[in-house]
Amino acid sequence: MWLLHESFLDLVQNNWNAPLYPDNSISSMKRLWLKLKCLKMVLNWWNHNVFKNLFTNILLAENKINSLEELYQSDSSEANLGILNEAKVDLAKLQVQEETYWIQKAAIKHLVDGDKNTKYFHGLVNRKRSKNIHKISCEDGSITENRDEIASLAINYFHKHLNKSLNPVSIDNTAYIPNIISQEDNSSLSRPPVLEEIKNTLFEMNTILWLGLVLSSSKKTWPIIFNDVFSAVTDFFNGAPIPKFFTATYIVLIPKNNDVNS
Repeated sequence: MWLLHESFLDLVQNNWNAPLYPDNSISSMKRLWLKLKCLKMVLNWWNHNVFKNLFTNILLAENKINSLEELYQSDSSEANLGILNEAKVDLAKLQVQEETYWIQKAAIKHLVDGDKNTKYFHGLVNRKRSKNIHKISCEDGSITENRDEIASLAINYFHKHLNKSLNPVSIDNTAYIPNIISQEDNSSLSRPPVLEEIKNTLFEMNTILWLGLVLSSSKKTWPIIFNDVFSAVTDFFNGAPIPKFFTATYIVLIPKNNDVNS
């Protein structure tokens, strides 16, 4: 939704290319994280002061069009018509943003809830649970429908299966282990990815929930940030430890009672 605003890309580019405080010499994963952190604060301000509330913007745009239409009816000049048409174009842009907003909301809800809250999913689960075993194959290949025999055969099967003795064979000479993967394949699997591989992977990802991936996966912002993304990914594949701020999670415990202050 933000990508549809005319000032978004300029904002990202200006802040992404700005020197990092307090140390502009950091690189790779740390540099990418710090740039995302700085950009997040700027976008938070921009969202509240420039982009503002989308639905309020649409309401104001509709009211403006209504006023301009009344003005044009009283004075059908070319100037008034031009202003009215420009206001309609602005409203159309806001409506596209609104459509994108609801698409994102629907995607997030599906990503969080999945199918677990749908009647269809519960119907499938209940249907599977309602199925009982009505017949079973015996060891001689015959089929029995006797419930006592079914129970006995099932118990015997799992009793034998779960009580099998395991006799591991130790390998004293590791040279006997077959070498399935060639050195060429191993080198190919271990090498850091090239820029085009990283780009294609990010563009194919579902990137609703994380700002960093949203920026990376956008064809509009990729020319701005690709150097830092490439450096961070290469740093990871070269064995650098992952900074904790990339994997940290905040957990909030909420008391299960009416008076949360007690």
